Amino acid sequence: MVSQDDRKPRLLRADTGDPIVDVLHLATSMWPRFVGLQFRRPLPPGHGLMMVPCSSIHTMFVRFAIDVFFVSAEGAVTEVRPNVGPWRIVLPKGPAHAVLEAAAGSLHIEPGTPLAIDLKTDTVPSRLRFLSGTVNAAPKENEQC
Repeated sequence: MVSQDDRKPRLLRADTGDPIVDVLHLATSMWPRFVGLQFRRPLPPGHGLMMVPCSSIHTMFVRFAIDVFFVSAEGAVTEVRPNVGPWRIVLPKGPAHAVLEAAAGSLHIEPGTPLAIDLKTDTVPSRLRFLSGTVNAAPKENEQC
């Protein structure tokens, strides 16, 4: 039987194809972006929330610390804010098109990391097209071309 999480998209490194987030929750309209992680339980390891478009966040009514990753319109991580506690407002130092939130310490992503989305479907919603680039995974050493 296929679980609901098996149908959710994944977030990958665009340069290697390695998974970053196994279960990606999406907030692409006003209400889901506003609610975000408020009043929820902490995200389990391997889960993340991507809010698009989004250029800043708050953690009002979020009951746990999160890591915040600002993402450019080109799909690259531009800034990382680790371990943001409840009742904070987080603004990026530069422009941001989207924000990825995950449980504090659960992801290891550096600024400059290119991201791609695996939607598990052929249709890419317009708000996620900035993440729909080709994954440029190089062949691994002992892997045949």
